[in-house]
Amino acid sequence: MLTARQSYRHTRARARKIFRNWRADLEAGYVCDHPDRTALRSLRDRHVGQTGFLIGSGPSVRPEDLDRLKDEVTFCCNRFYLAYDRTVLRPTYLCCADPYMMRDFGQEMIDRGQSQAVMMSVLRPELTGDHLWIEVDSEGPFRFTENILRPIHPGGATLVGALQFGYWMGIRKFVLYGTDHSFPREKNQYQVVGTERHTTFVTGDGHHFIADYRSGKAWCAPQHEMIETSFAECDTVVRSQGGWVINATRTTQLPNIERVPFEHALELADLRQ
Repeated sequence: MLTARQSYRHTRARARKIFRNWRADLEAGYVCDHPDRTALRSLRDRHVGQTGFLIGSGPSVRPEDLDRLKDEVTFCCNRFYLAYDRTVLRPTYLCCADPYMMRDFGQEMIDRGQSQAVMMSVLRPELTGDHLWIEVDSEGPFRFTENILRPIHPGGATLVGALQFGYWMGIRKFVLYGTDHSFPREKNQYQVVGTERHTTFVTGDGHHFIADYRSGKAWCAPQHEMIETSFAECDTVVRSQGGWVINATRTTQLPNIERVPFEHALELADLRQ
């Protein structure tokens, strides 16, 4: 007869096996699925052979640079649409992985974004209109997720999640732009308003090329080391597949990613193999 501890282990192992088999069947399309995963499955390899431009909202962004990306596959963040009066660029995908931004402005992103909205969160947000949901699991250290049907780790930055989404769609060449990575590191430069699941929420603004980007509402304080490690891991994975991640931001403090002048980014995207 099994002891209580052995019975617990046996039950847990069986549950893991059932879950693994369910996942395998799900990915093979053998079981009913949530509409978001069905939509995500349909996007697999959509952009094979194309370059993905991951666009941040740092203060170094120039609207004339954005105009040159209007015909490219672009991933922008959060309230990027506040700059629509200054650029002709309309993102291919408008992404958000900040739970506070999503709570306060998620519906606005869908209504005003003029792009495919992509929300990345632990639970599906209660939003209406056309948008995709990518499930998030932010526990533990960053791990690159090649299969977007499984929960992804956002790596401390929306663009890290967007890169994994782009990878699922077949992109292996990524250009970062507007990732200044120059948020304040000293707590006296912003006001802490709460913590949740190891995340610190703060208020303060002025770190974007868009004025009043957060309208005075709280946001997730940047986890600099996690962001740096996550982008480096993404670069390692993509290069192992014959691709690359380069940083064409005009002024940036993001380490470990190859720097390329913006003027050459479009050319490199076309010529690099």
